[in-house]
Amino acid sequence: MKRAAIIHGWKASPDMNWFRWLGDQLSGLGYAVEIPHMPNPNDPAPGEWIEALSMYIGTPDRQTLLVGHSLGAHAILRYLESMSAGHVGTAVLVAPWPNLNRVKDSSYSKVARRWMGREPDWKAIRANVDRVVAVFSATDPFVLPGNSHEFSESLGAKVVMLADNGHIVDETVEVVFDEIRLADRD
Repeated sequence: MKRAAIIHGWKASPDMNWFRWLGDQLSGLGYAVEIPHMPNPNDPAPGEWIEALSMYIGTPDRQTLLVGHSLGAHAILRYLESMSAGHVGTAVLVAPWPNLNRVKDSSYSKVARRWMGREPDWKAIRANVDRVVAVFSATDPFVLPGNSHEFSESLGAKVVMLADNGHIVDETVEVVFDEIRLADRD
C-alpha cells in the first residue's frame, strides 16, 4: 500500500502552506496520507522530531513517500540517517538545508544551532532511500541556493530550482506534485 507523510517545518502546522492541498492530491493517486502535527513546532528539538517521525511512519517500505518542507525536510534527513529497519521509496525535500543563509532573530539562531550542529551523514541517508528530489527557490531568504549542489552530489538528488518562490510557502506547489507523479511512475 502506498503511504505518504508530509512533514511541516519550524513554526508551522499541517494546516499551513500547501500541505493539505498536496495531501488531497496524493490521496487521489491512491496514497494513504498522514500530515502529522510535529511536537513543539515553535521550539523544535531534533530528538523529539525524529522520535515522532519514527512513530508516524512505523516501518517504511519502498512504497513510502516522505515530503518535508524546510525544517521538516531536515527532520526527514535526520530520520533517514537514523533508520535501522525498512527502506523509503522517495523523499521529496522542499526548501531543504544543511546550512542556512541567515537567521532572523535570536530564537531562530538558538533552534538553528540545535539542528545544524553537525553535517548530515549523506552515506547513511542514501542507503535508506531509493529516490530523492530536492526543490529549491533562487529567492529563498533562508536556504542558500548553492545547497542544491550538495544534495545533488551527496544524495544523487534530482534538483528542481524555482526562479522566484521565496521559501516555497504557496498554497499549491504544482512542481512538487509533478515530481512525485514522475517518481511514482518509476
